[in-house]
Amino acid sequence: MNQLPPSYQKLSGKFFTPFIKTSMWKGPDHLLWVEGAVVMEHYKRFYYDDIQALVLIGNNDHHLWTFIWGSLMLLCGIIALSVSGPPYGSGFFTIFWALLLVINLYQGPCCKVYLKTAVQQENLRHLVRIRKANKILNQIKSLVEERQGVLDPSFLSQSGIVKNPSTPGPVVSGSASQQKTGLTGFSAKIQHPSLHWVLYGVLVLVGLAKSVQIWLNSPGLRILEYLCLALLLVLSISVLVRQKGKKKHRLLFVFGWITLGLAFLQAITVYILFVTTAFKNPAMAYNSWELMKIFFNKLNEGDPMITGLSFGFGLLNLLVGLSGMAALLGKKKIS
Repeated sequence: MNQLPPSYQKLSGKFFTPFIKTSMWKGPDHLLWVEGAVVMEHYKRFYYDDIQALVLIGNNDHHLWTFIWGSLMLLCGIIALSVSGPPYGSGFFTIFWALLLVINLYQGPCCKVYLKTAVQQENLRHLVRIRKANKILNQIKSLVEERQGVLDPSFLSQSGIVKNPSTPGPVVSGSASQQKTGLTGFSAKIQHPSLHWVLYGVLVLVGLAKSVQIWLNSPGLRILEYLCLALLLVLSISVLVRQKGKKKHRLLFVFGWITLGLAFLQAITVYILFVTTAFKNPAMAYNSWELMKIFFNKLNEGDPMITGLSFGFGLLNLLVGLSGMAALLGKKKIS
């Protein structure tokens, strides 16, 4: 967009590809939606008096990106540990994918946002994260209410648009003119506990793997244990991001922090043992594959300290995992 009169203020904007940009501008009596593609631009105006609904629908796209970036990070990390020489390339990409994973977790859950008038419904494609979308939609809501008045909440309850707050359903906000149309406003998805079940299930799995290792020294089982530990770190961070500010379920929030701390402590312990093995075998410093084999052999020698750590962490994992599941059984939903 080249230039707009001083009365316009930019609400948001985002590049989708190197050639397409969308943005939204606040005018004195309307919103201006701009889509630019290389040498041409497309404009749409939404007058505040005509806006009937602003709909926000949560989705699970952030879980997909978490899986993608986490898998790529894990794959490059394994390659970095397997190469015989300095892992410059694979190490760089491991850090790169890890950075994208952290950014994705920080941005929070994804959503789709729609703006509805009497004649059209526009998908605001630049608003894809709930945290950012709420800020923008609250600004638009204030502008609409200045022109149309504030929506009476009792109308929503009477019309069946909003159910009992204790039951799953959309969170609605709109303007006074909607009392005639009966159209909904914001709709925020209730967050379900499936991610928490996966988190505590993986925690129990790690606990069982560590406990079995005391009697069954299997390198394959040990590798599975460390893969689950890496997944545990990702899941615990994701759970904490989703639970941020949810005071109704403080117990689950505390269990999330305990799980993250326990997973981090185990990861640090594994790292210290690996570094100790590397210092004791300086000839293998540039042969990561042989160093890994020596490391796993060391773990399976039955050293009393390593056995004690494994047994202790196994019990803690089982205790926290089963306690988390018990806490989930006491909650019918996570909101």
